[in-house]
Amino acid sequence: MARVLVTRAEPGASATARRLAAAGHDAVVEPMLIIEPLDAPMPTDDAQALLFTSAAGVRAFASRSDRRSAPVLCVGEATARAALSFGFSDVRAADGDGAALSEMALASLDPAKGPLAHIAGEDVAFDVAGALRAKGFIVNRITAYRARAATALSEGLFARPLDAVLFHSARAADAFLALAPKGPLAAIDALCLSPRVAARLTAQSWRSVRVAPEPREPLLLALLQKRDSAQS
Repeated sequence: MARVLVTRAEPGASATARRLAAAGHDAVVEPMLIIEPLDAPMPTDDAQALLFTSAAGVRAFASRSDRRSAPVLCVGEATARAALSFGFSDVRAADGDGAALSEMALASLDPAKGPLAHIAGEDVAFDVAGALRAKGFIVNRITAYRARAATALSEGLFARPLDAVLFHSARAADAFLALAPKGPLAAIDALCLSPRVAARLTAQSWRSVRVAPEPREPLLLALLQKRDSAQS
């Protein structure tokens, strides 16, 4: 049984921890980002479609708008599941990153049929709105939440050895590295959702840095299974 640290924000961190526990691992939840919804208006009545690059964006939108009839394009499957859970019915999922979401919008939407609304956080990994504007779309980017970096680690986090740390985002990786002691990292495997996340970690001395073949959590967790198989 591996002891695995989960660094993503809540409520996703607890969901990941439950998946790890079901696979027989000892999951330790230590969110490196704290999601804070913003009191932002949601002017989307004229939008032909809503674009979501995170489940946090879905939650923020759903708490401030009753609109559920618009087509919804989501960055990946987890965000799509969140949209469905809040009552959206026309929901499509891209392949896990902003570039894929932009490509799906270009393939399925028409600039002549009205503007798009991109509901996002203060910090974005990929400029979806910019990519679509360059192709003739009008895009209203709505900043619905901020992700604040954690300022401390739980006391005693490293009192027992960690076998692996899961990193779902570059910002979570940055926050962890700013707080974690460097010595224990040499005995820990860093498992990353994407190459962009892994790039934040390669300057450190980890036991290994591994990257999911696609930015999907099941493939990230599969890295843990491969790690366990290699060591058995």
